[in-house]
Amino acid sequence: MTLAGIWKLDLPVPFEWISQVYPIYSVVVHIVYASLPLLLTMNFPYLLENDPIEVPLLMTLNIPYLLQNNPSEAPETLSKTLYCILLLVKLFSYQSENSKFLLTEAIVEEAQLYQYADSFTKVIYEKHVLFCNRLNRFILISVALSGALLWEIGIVDSYKFHKLLKNESQALVKPLPLKCWYPFDENKYHVWVLIEQLLTLVWFAISIVSVHTFINSVLIYTRGQLKILQNYFSNFHRNIFDGGSNGSLAALKLLCGKHQYLIAYLNIANQTLKTVVFLEYGISSIMLATALLQVIAGKNVITNVVHVSVIISQLLLLAWSSDEIVTQSLQLAPALYQSKWYECDRESRILIRIMLMRCQKPLSIDIGSFGPMTVRSAMSRLKLAYSYTSVMTN
Repeated sequence: MTLAGIWKLDLPVPFEWISQVYPIYSVVVHIVYASLPLLLTMNFPYLLENDPIEVPLLMTLNIPYLLQNNPSEAPETLSKTLYCILLLVKLFSYQSENSKFLLTEAIVEEAQLYQYADSFTKVIYEKHVLFCNRLNRFILISVALSGALLWEIGIVDSYKFHKLLKNESQALVKPLPLKCWYPFDENKYHVWVLIEQLLTLVWFAISIVSVHTFINSVLIYTRGQLKILQNYFSNFHRNIFDGGSNGSLAALKLLCGKHQYLIAYLNIANQTLKTVVFLEYGISSIMLATALLQVIAGKNVITNVVHVSVIISQLLLLAWSSDEIVTQSLQLAPALYQSKWYECDRESRILIRIMLMRCQKPLSIDIGSFGPMTVRSAMSRLKLAYSYTSVMTN
């Protein structure tokens, strides 16, 4: 997140000048982020017809018109434009005060857990940490592979162009990895444009990994805390807390406060993520359909297959993590019922009854105002992408 320019907490660096320069670096990177979807969108008229003035602006948003006029490049550019817009929204959403709160609370809670928790609780938490790290490495490798293939194919196309069409290279448009509009002649400055697109792809790859690292860390951290709370619920009557019946009541009050803290934490996470989840839920079908069209047409098959895999994996992993939060929150009530609640005094049993009623309401990450994000919701997006692909192909 630091490399992506979206880290808003204090930088753990030994040099003070780095903290002073970092805001400038962040502004420069954000200008790059904002420029790419703009340049991709402005290039749509050039993909449709030779004379961009004759193409109405609304036609650039008409998918059948895009496919009819330029079935080879327009869908690919549309998919990348939507992906960049979605990424841009994520980048700005994850720099809010709520995001800073989520990160700060997770860091503080983790430090306290490693300092005061018992060994079994640490084992539960470390399993989730290990899973989160593996998931982030998978996303890193997938995004790096997709970007490298896109860049490599662009370089190969440029090499073939220069080798086979040396005599006519001035009259033809030289190939680029990203079909963008530039306010100058990109043929004349082709090498510099290639270098600029390489740096842009590197920055965007870093940003993709950073935003998914953020959301994965928040969701898996919450899931891990719910799993730990289940263990405390089912064993509160043991030696986790001492003090007889009064100790059991005190333990229940602490666990009730912990549950309320997780509810508040996830509500803030939901406010931060639900707009992003809604956009990803809504746009993913179009992105998948346009990328699949390129695979069917045999254009940049390897790159588009990896791109489709990245989109599907990101959508399913987000849905699965959100679904697990729903599942683990519903497991709190059975975990509390497994304890020896019948050995507690009357006041403790009343508190347990109240906690059982509250645990019947699941915690979730919502798709805007359209209910919780689940694996079933993600599968419906994949089915819709298949329908879009069928319609566009016909």
